[in-house]
Amino acid sequence: TKNTAFSVEILGNQCAPMQYVRELTQNSIEAIKEKGERGQILWTFDRQIEDRAGTRKLCIMDNGAGMDGEDIRNLMNRMFSSGKQQGLTENYGIGAKVAGLHRSPLGMIYQVWKEGNGYVGQLMKNPDKNEYGLYQYPEEDGSLSPYQELEDGLMPQKKRCTITDSGTQVTLLGKYEDEDTYL
Repeated sequence: TKNTAFSVEILGNQCAPMQYVRELTQNSIEAIKEKGERGQILWTFDRQIEDRAGTRKLCIMDNGAGMDGEDIRNLMNRMFSSGKQQGLTENYGIGAKVAGLHRSPLGMIYQVWKEGNGYVGQLMKNPDKNEYGLYQYPEEDGSLSPYQELEDGLMPQKKRCTITDSGTQVTLLGKYEDEDTYL
């Protein structure tokens, strides 16, 4: 989408203050339905980020169908994409991206697992270019990739939500580095 920043900002201004919670929760519900098993959803804070910076960052976890690295590339880096049927009475494919990025322009970290393999990607606003997109991770060969593989899958084990072979964790970084998005 040309001028994605304008689209995110204009649509984000129309979102209710807590709409990102609804959109991310709905995505988790749909991922669990897609997997076809009883699932779990947990809103908490990302302990990995909290331990590093001392500031809590809100996250949602589910043990739904999950995604792989190519899903991150294809679904997160395009404004109007959901991987599902789109239509006026269906999924628009922009809700979590718009509501989340409007609330958290520093980024939304997607840690995803599918068939036991883990990947991470960060959807964010590039402040230098005033554009939204996936952070580009440097590869050993000098190229750039919109995702990285997680070592040994690094599957989170939380008290009320355990990701065993597939699932998603989305962490909201906020508007500034030391913002406690958990509050």
